[in-house]
Amino acid sequence: LRLYYVSQSTIDSNVVSYNQYDSIYFALTSTTTNVSTQDVVSNNLIHDNHYDGISFTSNNGPTMRHTFISIHGNEAYNNSTGSYVQFLDNSSVYSNNLHNNTDPLGENYGIGISSVGSTTFYDNIIHDNYNAGIGLYGDNGIINSGRYGPANGNSIYDNLIYNQNHS
Repeated sequence: LRLYYVSQSTIDSNVVSYNQYDSIYFALTSTTTNVSTQDVVSNNLIHDNHYDGISFTSNNGPTMRHTFISIHGNEAYNNSTGSYVQFLDNSSVYSNNLHNNTDPLGENYGIGISSVGSTTFYDNIIHDNYNAGIGLYGDNGIINSGRYGPANGNSIYDNLIYNQNHS
């Protein structure tokens, strides 16, 4: 599922499997508005896909943002990363089961977080991913020349994270 130019969309109770690219993919591009808002991804079974199980990103860098997004109740396994969120603000990622994400084409996190602000990550079960359970990174404007933007004001709590191959 590739979603461009959307707000207030709900992706609920689907099985998404055996795809060559991102499974549930929300993107802002240089031809879209500067924000998508109030999208919900819930109760999906996402497995055996290359790249990310659930992805929120922008093809135009940190000036375009996803806001008030809710990702909850999903199970994602055998993808490159269970859920990858980028350029996200004031959102929540909770009650997901993200495991065995080891596809060699990706970063292999349970949750990959890049340039996200004021977002909560809680009550997730994250295990047996090749890389870290949660990978969080931002940009100070020097290392990556402002390509990503900062990752400030996030809360990560009450997650069960175990049996990662690397930490």
